[in-house]
Amino acid sequence: MFFLLAEMRYPYRPRRQKVSRRCRSPGSAHAHIGYFLNNFLRLLREPCGLEYSVQLRPGHISDERKLYSFRPQDLGIRARQKFIDRATSLGAPEAVLRALDEQFDVASVLHIGSDEGAEFPHKVYLEFGQRAMGGSADPVFIAYKWSSRPFCKGVITLYRSIGEVEPSGFASTWSRYYDQKQAAGEMALMVDLMGRIALARPGLSFRGLAVTEEEQPRHSLDINLYPAQLRLGDIGPWLEDARATYRIAPSRWRWLDAPEKRLGHIAGGMDRRGNPFLSIYFGIEEYWPEND
Repeated sequence: MFFLLAEMRYPYRPRRQKVSRRCRSPGSAHAHIGYFLNNFLRLLREPCGLEYSVQLRPGHISDERKLYSFRPQDLGIRARQKFIDRATSLGAPEAVLRALDEQFDVASVLHIGSDEGAEFPHKVYLEFGQRAMGGSADPVFIAYKWSSRPFCKGVITLYRSIGEVEPSGFASTWSRYYDQKQAAGEMALMVDLMGRIALARPGLSFRGLAVTEEEQPRHSLDINLYPAQLRLGDIGPWLEDARATYRIAPSRWRWLDAPEKRLGHIAGGMDRRGNPFLSIYFGIEEYWPEND
């Protein structure tokens, strides 16, 4: 999710991917999420970024996760009103609509996402890139997440910069935010990965975010690994360790069986129910929406 548009550097022009016309109206849960995304993407007249991710919990993997990224100006004239109108039509809670109205004009990048099967599958992120550069204590990202269930209040997730993280010092960075007993498996996996990256890419440091949710116990750390310029194939043994740690069947590992995909960022910590989780982001690419 970190500044995805800046990560799209290709030696070739990728094949244009398009939103399926089968997802033009709500129906099943899967179709409804497609409808949510399509309603936003059809506003665009320029290509956007597309990033994939998986989220791991003991015995469970959530792999129907996508994040699309674009600049407000890519929506054309009346961008703010168009965006809010779409969110309104898709059942965004009143608090979300007010926040979008207040924050939209100062956002540098917009992100919309889906997480099929999640408590809040609809996601809109506002990115404030200038805050990361200037060392501001204000959130670099604010995410608004909701579902289409009646009376759903949704949730607001805040992503604050923790500056540059040295791979060799990641364990001490983690201990500033967590008791060593909390999410111990996630810490061990992330420390192991950072150690591998330190050997493969000596001298690099990476931007980190501390993530919290209002009125929720959710808190995690998110580390941007795009500057390492690694592919999933470069961390194959670590991915297998993660699969074994979380007891994920090999048949469910299909999204990560893509050695050519770029490693993006990792996030780990405690979810809003107080359970540990680990997320792996990868495969940033250019996406061309289908427009009438």
